[in-house]
Amino acid sequence: SSNSMGGSAPTAAETAEKRARRLARNRESARQSRRRKKELLLKLEGTVSGLHGRIEAERLDQILRMERELGDRRTKEMGEVAQTLAKVEALMQAGLPEELNERVERAMKDAAVDCSPRRAVANFQYDALS
Repeated sequence: SSNSMGGSAPTAAETAEKRARRLARNRESARQSRRRKKELLLKLEGTVSGLHGRIEAERLDQILRMERELGDRRTKEMGEVAQTLAKVEALMQAGLPEELNERVERAMKDAAVDCSPRRAVANFQYDALS
């Protein structure tokens, strides 16, 4: 190159060659930048997908745990209800006044497994998890 020895101005061919090398470097740099961006996006999509899976697994686990707890409570309460019912039936056989008999039957109906307060609680718990 005549520029390196004598300090004269670069020729048009040298200027065009430098410009072509600079443009080639810029294109390669841009290509690498796009590749890195694409790799990062793929990695992030994988991370998001994994997190969605973990959230769904945790939600399912929580629902199953709540259903199990509800079943345990229901079993315990049904046992208590059965004991109370046996006592009430014994009292009824002894002869209760009609008004007291109606109140006992109404209380037993309100404590049934599928009563509206229990359904409301179960729906609230399910909605809270959603």
